[in-house]
Amino acid sequence: MRSLSRAFTRRLEYRIDLLEAFAGDRLARRYVALAVRLGRLPLPEEFKTYSRLLERFGPPRRLERLVLRAIDRTAYEGSRAERRTDILTYLAMLRLEGLRPPPFQALPAGIQADARALWRSYGAAAVEAERLLFSIGNPTAVLAAAAEARVGKLLPDDLYVHRSAADELPPLLRLIVFAATRIVGDVSYEVVKISLHGRSVSFLGYPTFDDEAHPPLLRSVRVYLPRATYLVREYDPGRNPPILHRKDALVLPDYPRSHLFRQLTAQEEALGLLGAPDIGRRLEWEALLAQRGLAIKDHEVVPA
Repeated sequence: MRSLSRAFTRRLEYRIDLLEAFAGDRLARRYVALAVRLGRLPLPEEFKTYSRLLERFGPPRRLERLVLRAIDRTAYEGSRAERRTDILTYLAMLRLEGLRPPPFQALPAGIQADARALWRSYGAAAVEAERLLFSIGNPTAVLAAAAEARVGKLLPDDLYVHRSAADELPPLLRLIVFAATRIVGDVSYEVVKISLHGRSVSFLGYPTFDDEAHPPLLRSVRVYLPRATYLVREYDPGRNPPILHRKDALVLPDYPRSHLFRQLTAQEEALGLLGAPDIGRRLEWEALLAQRGLAIKDHEVVPA
């Protein structure tokens, strides 16, 4: 009995020493960081010094256990979710194009590893992508996806997102935008507007989005998905065009000048300007500013 206790104690001490050595090893930390970024264990060919890592902490099953103890689970699961949505969106987009998914063995090794880590089979991924595709026409699913979106200006009937942030939308919304581009083709736009019933997408042209505090809408291309048709509307900048507010909500935090957009929105909210009625067009907005003795210089509210 005493010998069993000593053996257990030695094994426990060895395990603690191994965990501490792994946590303090620079090579191991790099491998763990890559695993977190990929959302799975890296393949040997994805980590150049994998053989050295095995020499220090192998065999592979032990290395796997050490990695899973060392990772940041929140970041790791976030990466897995991102990989999952990217693959599903890609497979669903292929179906929209009328193409069959490539054979599993034809996929790059990294994508094969992603699929194995995320689904029980490649066929299961294809079935899930099919369900995603059919949910395009489901208003409840579209509304739920819009509510989940980490970027965009959500209004009662639509979600507005800058073109630069469209790839950060949930997969269903990315798929809806992609379906619209299959109908209208290549179109120039700054902001995309997705209807919350999922039946229409508008590509909105604000050429001065970056430079004007409240840029005017000059062109709208509205795509009707069920009928596979679209309508183009031009706006005259000299005839009271619609203008844009809260630009900061449409872009990601690292977008150029986004800090100025946020500063402007905060000022306008503090002054009670954004709660006023009829500010959606230029003349009414300018009349409100004049009434309050205010003007906007670059992206700052100043006394007129």
